[in-house]
Amino acid sequence: MTTNVMDTSKNSSVVPMAIVAVLFFILGFATWLNGSLMPYLSQILQLTPF
Repeated sequence: MTTNVMDTSKNSSVVPMAIVAVLFFILGFATWLNGSLMPYLSQILQLTPF
C-alpha cells in the first residue's frame, strides 16, 4: 500500500515539473530572441526611442 502511494506521488509531480521547465525555456528563448530582433523590428515598424 505504501509503495503504491509513493509511486502515485512521484508520478503526479512529474507533469507539473515538466510544464514549469518547458515554460522556463520558452520564456528564456523569447527573452533572448527579443534582444537580437529589436534592432530589425525597430527599423521595420519605424519605432523611435522615448
